[in-house]
Amino acid sequence: MYAPIQAMPNTSRIWIYQSNRELKEGDEQFIIETLKDFCSRWAAHGNDLQTSFDIAHHRFIIFAVNEQAGSPSGCSIDSSTHIIKKIEQGLNVDFFNRSEIAFLEDGLVQIYSLTNLKKLFEARTLNENSVALNTLVATLGEWRNQSTMKVKDGWLKRYIPKVQVA
Repeated sequence: MYAPIQAMPNTSRIWIYQSNRELKEGDEQFIIETLKDFCSRWAAHGNDLQTSFDIAHHRFIIFAVNEQAGSPSGCSIDSSTHIIKKIEQGLNVDFFNRSEIAFLEDGLVQIYSLTNLKKLFEARTLNENSVALNTLVATLGEWRNQSTMKVKDGWLKRYIPKVQVA
């Protein structure tokens, strides 16, 4: 059963799908219609799941399931992946490229390839205070409170070049 994202508890489990491009208003309307229908029917072993979704920064779909009301099964999780793939095909967009990292720069999302991060730090395009979107959070509460992180405070700090001491 679908519930508005604001009604979902912080303990809700989430999955985050990042688009390879900015979603337009028409894209978002298609996603909303598709996911409201899906969430209203999403079930695990015949039991309705309390579910929701959100679209953040015109780039991210956040799926949420209140596991206190019922846990998703492997098959139900697979069905959520299938609906995202259906959306991909309908919009000609990629939600499964995990080699791109999103950063917030002046309030806008910028996408950089993981393979280029070290060069971007060396060129000072990015630095330890650059703000990345934290797509590795596991709960809605973590997303609400920690959706962004400075590079120096997370796993991306490994891409910052080490200073050579002469």
